[in-house]
Amino acid sequence: MKIGIYPGTFDPITHGHTDIITRSLRVFDKVVVAVAPNPSKHPLFTLTERLEMIMNRKIAKQVETVFLMPSEEYSYLSSTIIKDVATHGGALTEFLHPEVARQLQERIRSVKP
Repeated sequence: MKIGIYPGTFDPITHGHTDIITRSLRVFDKVVVAVAPNPSKHPLFTLTERLEMIMNRKIAKQVETVFLMPSEEYSYLSSTIIKDVATHGGALTEFLHPEVARQLQERIRSVKP
């Protein structure tokens, strides 16, 4: 079995991220999405919340790691940019799954003074 791993902070997970997950399943039998903390970043969502927003929560002991770029239509996306868009009230539907967009908007509202 060919296993791939996709590590990241996914704060929040974007269509660019899910594009990579979907495309990697053409290469691997199983893809493990590894949500990890990054001390240089300040995520809005807890590790547990980010895990709940993503598929496959189990990490296998033996994995293949491959670097895949998102499709061109998502190449400009990053979670940081999406959080900026949300903070300024921009539309999120073309960048995030509707449920992730809802959770991001709620979190942005809860941290605003």
